Amino acid sequence: MSKALQNANLLGINYEAKVNKTRKKVGVVLPIMGNKRYVIGLIPTIRSKNHEVYIIAIDNGSKDGTTEELRKLKHDRRIFHHEVYPEPIGVAAAWNRGMKVALDNNLDYIMIINTDILLHKDCIDNLVNF
Repeated sequence: MSKALQNANLLGINYEAKVNKTRKKVGVVLPIMGNKRYVIGLIPTIRSKNHEVYIIAIDNGSKDGTTEELRKLKHDRRIFHHEVYPEPIGVAAAWNRGMKVALDNNLDYIMIINTDILLHKDCIDNLVNF
């Protein structure tokens, strides 16, 4: 195995997906600190036609009702994992925590996004199949 592929494997990059077109498990990590309006708009855009998507929400001390909204979405099974921290832990710590959850659950890919965006309908499929 080449050094580049070894490094990619250490980073959790799965190059076999280019050849193997089976359904992959994609963890989408959302570090969240408020922005309820954006979060509500973002969640429905996180989807895939061809792969399983697991939303991992790390709630970083939200005080604007975001936490309650995320709990509803978790109950509806739209969010796979939701952790709440009463005080901000910082975006880097939230990324790390979300990646740990994804790795502990043997997800094939990890995507980290901010809450102030909307994903194109084919975004996850295109990234996995790249």
